[in-house]
Amino acid sequence: MLDIRMPLIDGLELAEHIRSLDTEVAIVFVTIMANMAVRGYDVDASGFVVKPVHYGAFESTVERALNRRRTQEATLIIKTTGGMARVNAEDITYVEVTGHRVVFHTTRGDYETWSSLRAEKARLPEESFVQCSAYALVNLKHVKSYSGSTVEVGDVTITLSRARK
Repeated sequence: MLDIRMPLIDGLELAEHIRSLDTEVAIVFVTIMANMAVRGYDVDASGFVVKPVHYGAFESTVERALNRRRTQEATLIIKTTGGMARVNAEDITYVEVTGHRVVFHTTRGDYETWSSLRAEKARLPEESFVQCSAYALVNLKHVKSYSGSTVEVGDVTITLSRARK
């Protein structure tokens, strides 16, 4: 949360500096100068709270900033052979492992890394991902159908282990 007018540096200048270091952090301006709101969107501000602060406006602005943060937390950084990839957890359809080779199958393509299924499961939102065997996790949001022994995710059919049925 930044004020537009501060003694040592202008809040908008500080926001530009923050953005140069971190493009994801939520920035909220608290100010008496409502006419500066347009400039705030140049730095992708999450919102403005105009002084004097009214609780309702403050609450909704902070809630928007928190929702932005929750969305960011559902993002994984995957170290691949070609570098790094930022993947939104919602875009992951399923994850499979062979040895220490973990493949993230996403709506935008596949990403391969060296890890373990246990380590990658810990990084994923537990309310969305279910382990269906010792070798695969599925994103429940992408499950098309379920039968007694298989789960269909997109065009792929994954066999459920007996213990995971």
